[in-house]
Amino acid sequence: MVIMSSKKRTQVQGESDGAVIDIMNVAFRELTVERVNALLDFVQRPAEEYLCVLRTSKNNITVPQGQSVMVPCRVDCGPLERRTPVLFERALDPSWPTDLDVSEQLLTLPRGSPHRVNIAVHNPTKHDVVLGRRTPLGNLQLIASVTPLEVVRKDLRSSVTNSLSSENDSSPHPKRPKVASVHPTSDPAMTGLH
Repeated sequence: MVIMSSKKRTQVQGESDGAVIDIMNVAFRELTVERVNALLDFVQRPAEEYLCVLRTSKNNITVPQGQSVMVPCRVDCGPLERRTPVLFERALDPSWPTDLDVSEQLLTLPRGSPHRVNIAVHNPTKHDVVLGRRTPLGNLQLIASVTPLEVVRKDLRSSVTNSLSSENDSSPHPKRPKVASVHPTSDPAMTGLH
């Protein structure tokens, strides 16, 4: 189980692009139209909340029926100053076959220039499915921290309590599985990027 929190993108709609360009051309008379357009493109560019998009390799990949395959994906980002925890988030509008399951995953990128990560893809069908070449699977989201949490499933809690009372076990608490709490960030100071 992973508990995640992230910032939602918000966009403010204003003037039409043509009206903004006209206003900027009047305000910056000494600049050429091309430079004003370049400035607008830079200012209006949405802030990237992710490190990079992950795509499959340049070859088709066959995912056998009822199996999971680790699909190698190229990490296209600059060098990292330190090991960096990231969260793989599947694409919102997937372009892969609908038969395949791609899940979110917590990964750690190594220091330096990471080249590849493996993403688990599951085929629950009764036939092989081909994953096309260079298919975007999702993106890597920068995260601020990973905190272990103790969790006991509700169905296990009652059975553990019953077995403890019947065995008169000396330990007051059963061992509990640990999971991670993930807190995404878009703060450049926390990313370790140059």
